[in-house]
Amino acid sequence: MFSIVATLGILLMDLDHVPIAAERLAKEEASDAQLVDALKQAGDVATVVRTISAYFVGKDGPIKDLKGDVDALGWRLVSVSGPEQDGSFYLWLEREQSTSLEDLARLRSDALKIEAHYEVKYDGWETSAEPGIN
Repeated sequence: MFSIVATLGILLMDLDHVPIAAERLAKEEASDAQLVDALKQAGDVATVVRTISAYFVGKDGPIKDLKGDVDALGWRLVSVSGPEQDGSFYLWLEREQSTSLEDLARLRSDALKIEAHYEVKYDGWETSAEPGIN
């Protein structure tokens, strides 16, 4: 179903084979563009590496499966909460990266592949503006 590859001595899951629906990708690209605009208005320097948080929502089983693979996917687990009234659980993950267009495209791709592979919903990302050093 997936392969594990060694990168820099760390085992990482390879989800490259997981397809991303074009409509889903377009929706996230539009959402990301709004976030990038807000960061720019706040004086963000896109090349500064910082903590990026990403959120996923799903049923207990898929969230537990994803939680078990977080390290292999190149993320850090921050928290799991739930269940909500509808039975959903929320998973909060983090990783270090910039907000450059390249890095955000990789984040978007990684998150949507996680969404498809684990049958959870990617619920977006957030970070703080990093003005850099003057």
